[in-house]
Amino acid sequence: MLQLIHREWARTALSIFNDKWRKKYEVFANYVMPPWWAHGLILTEEIRYNYQNYLPVREYLSDLEWVFLKSFNDQTLVPSSVSNQHYKSLPDFWLILPLEFQGNITLKLGDLFSLACAIASPIKFGSKPNRYPEQHDYMLNWLTHVIDSFIIGIEYGCSTGHGTYEFAGVLKRSGKKGIVLGVTTESLEIWMAKNKHIPHLNGRENCNYLSSDLYDKHSTFFVAGDLRNFRLSRKTDIMVVNGLIGGPAFHSLIELTRIWEKIQSDMKTNGLLVVGNHFHDGYRTYQDSFCKIGERFSKLECQIGNSFFFKMK
Repeated sequence: MLQLIHREWARTALSIFNDKWRKKYEVFANYVMPPWWAHGLILTEEIRYNYQNYLPVREYLSDLEWVFLKSFNDQTLVPSSVSNQHYKSLPDFWLILPLEFQGNITLKLGDLFSLACAIASPIKFGSKPNRYPEQHDYMLNWLTHVIDSFIIGIEYGCSTGHGTYEFAGVLKRSGKKGIVLGVTTESLEIWMAKNKHIPHLNGRENCNYLSSDLYDKHSTFFVAGDLRNFRLSRKTDIMVVNGLIGGPAFHSLIELTRIWEKIQSDMKTNGLLVVGNHFHDGYRTYQDSFCKIGERFSKLECQIGNSFFFKMK
């Protein structure tokens, strides 16, 4: 953190930020009768209306982004989602954060980096160990039947990297050599993946990473990028896309078709595409559409649990 956050710059920016929002909160508290939002309280439209009137979320996050930009030595680490947001109110934003950040209008210097990490990788969307265990055995079996001895693998939406390390572990267990690349849009998630450290969880949840002796650390890499336009120098044998396709990120028919076209251009013939999700049933029709569109590009080999396995044409 000391190398990533310039403490003096951060202290100055936070002083300006806290002074402004402390005054705005005082006005809010004087004019809005309780109940004010707190963890566990049902978030109603009336509560949202009151917060938006006095503490508008877009203005708050714009100011928070300014604090991050002033504080980070490397501005590429500022979470992009702090500006690319569609929260209805400030309490809606708080709900993606760990408990210790919920309800806080002003911020402490020592919490700034952890808050940035929590915004970049919200708990409800972030990766965790062994999230898709059904994928590992299938991929291992597939690898044992592949003639090629050197494998190129990529995971899109790798978040904080647990799945990518597990992917690399499967490759090592297969006895084959290769490269495994984890890709996510948030540079701060890449930092967490490379360092195997998730500050906003701080060991309070099961977030242990795969032991480094179980994968080839010299052939496991992470880079910031987007599935829609990330360019590979070589076609890949295995592609894993978890928590993205058929959910909030990509679900329109146009998006799903373009993703299939991108996937086909990036993968070898007979390569393995693995798509996993834990979306609620409201997104099931989008998953079905993805499989239907994919008939032009692949053959659905099977579905196990929350994972789909495709053989590319």
